[in-house]
Amino acid sequence: MNSLDSLTSFWLPNTHYFLGDEGLEKYNIADTRLVYIGQRTMITLNSIHPNVYMVSKVLDMAPQGVIKLSLKLDDLDLSRDNVDLLLCDYYNDTGDIVVDKPTPINPDTAKTSTITYMQINADGELEPSADEIPSLALGQTYYFTASFSDVGVDAQFRVLLNDDSLSEEERIAIERLMILDDIDNNTVSLRPAKSKKLPGLKFILNVCDLEGNYSSSINLEVAT
Repeated sequence: MNSLDSLTSFWLPNTHYFLGDEGLEKYNIADTRLVYIGQRTMITLNSIHPNVYMVSKVLDMAPQGVIKLSLKLDDLDLSRDNVDLLLCDYYNDTGDIVVDKPTPINPDTAKTSTITYMQINADGELEPSADEIPSLALGQTYYFTASFSDVGVDAQFRVLLNDDSLSEEERIAIERLMILDDIDNNTVSLRPAKSKKLPGLKFILNVCDLEGNYSSSINLEVAT
């Protein structure tokens, strides 16, 4: 867990990724995919003046099986929160107890996103490629588009270095060598700079939306 002033971030295991539906039910373990932006929780040992946090960001892109959360300090609301049980939003607006059971995700209605590798056809137009994504050559441009289960969603792409051994400054410097440009609201071009630092490195191309309702990723590698 990392903390800076009123902002706190930490990683959770994606319990569904490791256990699946049957494992979660068998071992009675919570599905951490149900953590959502705006959810409030108490992380404290002080039952008199407990610290309340609100989830401000949810990222499940890299590495696989891990969910990264960002929390910000929030105010205790005695009309809704139960200090004795250290539970937020225990009561609703009428003072009734809220049933503490999250709504299961319905696969048929879940918000999903997909990243597709694109190529330029003979007419100079981008179309989905039937080929697997190749190792990325230095200086060459590649194209990717995102599709969402809902219409009218704008994509937010990021390239992340898949290497935890480097410092934050080193990682950011290398990620900037992977030049990402927007073509339209859902399509980007990606070009590895001609740098000796890149060959053999592995990256993750992630896409999400502004509200954080979608997130998916694909693995990329720069050719040696």
